[in-house]
Amino acid sequence: MIKIKLIFVLITIAFITGCGSAPNPNVPKWAGEQPPTDVIWGIGSSNLINNTFSMQTAGNLAQNDVSQKVNAFVRQELYKHFNEAELAINPEAAAAFEGIERIITNLSISGLALDIREQVPDGTWWVRVSVKKDDVLRHINAVLNAN
Repeated sequence: MIKIKLIFVLITIAFITGCGSAPNPNVPKWAGEQPPTDVIWGIGSSNLINNTFSMQTAGNLAQNDVSQKVNAFVRQELYKHFNEAELAINPEAAAAFEGIERIITNLSISGLALDIREQVPDGTWWVRVSVKKDDVLRHINAVLNAN
């Protein structure tokens, strides 16, 4: 019985120590961070043959990422606005929503800030861009108050 317990303890120790993972040197530490509550981040990475193209592609992917997140934020804020105003959302309003979302998202990402650009040991470029939620909200209010 003691042998079985000893074997079980050794297997458990081996399993626990074997499952520990070292940080990946090809992923920047900041890539796993959470953004502050007042900011929306977009992250992109690319590893192409040409260094310049890799850096540009990583930047484009980061812009696409933040664009999707801004669009989701805009949609959430618009629905919140319409619910608070107790306005019905019919098919025509839903179509208008899409146009407004696109306009606000385009306005918001025009003010992107490059936070970090880093090349890791395997040659991959990583880029993080950000936009402040207050800027997005300002664009939302400007569009809603224009009508």
